Amino acid sequence: MCSTLFCQAKKPTNNSGDEPDAIAAIETLLRSQQFQIEITSVRALRQKAEAVEGNSFIIINKELAQIHIPYTGRLMESGEILSEPLRFDGVVYKYKFQSAKKNYSWFITFKVLDGRNESYHFIVKLFKDMRCEISMSSAVRSSIKYEGKLFTLPEKMK
Repeated sequence: MCSTLFCQAKKPTNNSGDEPDAIAAIETLLRSQQFQIEITSVRALRQKAEAVEGNSFIIINKELAQIHIPYTGRLMESGEILSEPLRFDGVVYKYKFQSAKKNYSWFITFKVLDGRNESYHFIVKLFKDMRCEISMSSAVRSSIKYEGKLFTLPEKMK
């Protein structure tokens, strides 16, 4: 998979608005399934958004994922409240994306299976300025929302 050391890409893929070339570049990136989302804020259910400090990201590299995100929420079975980061490498499946009808935005959905057979479902709304809103759910955890920015995956990580 990829090393956390290389997960500091700071170059946005595209920020040139709604020109056809810019839109095509974003769709090519999404089709490649090789991108990184840097998490900038987190919002647990019924709570205010909080800024995220440090190294929090979701990396998609074809069928592989690396997840390093904060998590505060309830375990469904026990009701226990957790407040700890989710950090794991996983397998991506059911990846798809589609354009929204308005405002040059896209919806990306995928699932990630971790090493303990827990499956996480991600829904990402990507805007043309590469900002994104992320919703994550799981059968054993309460849902949580994030905001972030999508970047190309550095060549050395592909």
